[in-house]
Amino acid sequence: MKKQQFHQLNKKILLTGLALSGGLAYYLLLVHFNIGIPCLFNVITNLKCPGCGITHLILNLSKFKFKQAFLCNQFIFITSPFIIYFIIKNYLCWLLNITFKLNKAENVLIFLLLIGSIVFTVARNII
Repeated sequence: MKKQQFHQLNKKILLTGLALSGGLAYYLLLVHFNIGIPCLFNVITNLKCPGCGITHLILNLSKFKFKQAFLCNQFIFITSPFIIYFIIKNYLCWLLNITFKLNKAENVLIFLLLIGSIVFTVARNII
């Protein structure tokens, strides 16, 4: 590995650590002080966006309250393994300077996740 590539990798690992530290700090603020960032879409429109409930979902998962986590955002709860897969794939491509490419099955899955997210959002605001 060249010296420049090594320094670039170190910077990316440092950025990863900073992002994880920020996420941990936000989690601690939520748990100990009940301070969170409100959903701007919900504040402006009084409707729930596709992501509304993710914070409570993660908090409930951290306490192993799976039923309550599911009730916070059913779509994200069910599709989270696929979402996590794409996040990890994208992160590894960024970390290793590899072009992020999706195969045909992944493209179909992304399309289905997008359509499912739209249907879920419309349904949760009608019901």
